[in-house]
Amino acid sequence: MLRWLRQLAPPVVAIALIGFAPIAAKAALVTYSTSGVFTAAGTDNASVSGDDSHLETASAQTTLDYLHKGPTNLNTLPSGSVSLGTVTMNASAASQLFDAGDLFTLTIKQTFPGNVNGSSSASIVGSVTFTPATSGGTDAGTLSLAFSPNPVVLNGIYYLIKPFNLNFSVDQPGGAVGTIQATVAAVPLPQTATMGIALIGCVGGIGAWRRMKSEDGVLA
Repeated sequence: MLRWLRQLAPPVVAIALIGFAPIAAKAALVTYSTSGVFTAAGTDNASVSGDDSHLETASAQTTLDYLHKGPTNLNTLPSGSVSLGTVTMNASAASQLFDAGDLFTLTIKQTFPGNVNGSSSASIVGSVTFTPATSGGTDAGTLSLAFSPNPVVLNGIYYLIKPFNLNFSVDQPGGAVGTIQATVAAVPLPQTATMGIALIGCVGGIGAWRRMKSEDGVLA
């Protein structure tokens, strides 16, 4: 009796783990933080202060400021929209727009689940573009960050960054403020792999049952 129970235990455990995997994924805890760096092109200027960054035109009449997201815990996966930091744009002159080629590099640092070194990080680059609200006009419009590659995957957790579009107008009080957002989720186990594990468990269970019956003299 004990012998066939020991033989049956591994496949049963495998099947049980498959059944509980979705529950574990939903209850997973993720801890992350972000930092960002603007890279200036042409006559624009960029600077970094800790995990934050600043971009301005040559005359400093138009500016962009990135404010990082500090350590944040997520207790539910997949998440809703989570913040990866904020961008503020101030424009005081319609003729002072950013040069083509400006870039913004967003870095996501994940401390849990981490790797053997304790934490992991990855960077994603966004191009800074401006679309005027009216043909030929520069006093209002939309600032966009187009990130690539997307999503970012860290230790089985992926961050799908949503399109970032910030509407602004010249001399807007307090500037225009937008949040870089993402959906965070656990990377799903491929369905073919899940079915394979289940099949192995079932085959192992049948084999153990046949051996048990053979020992009892029921099967040859």
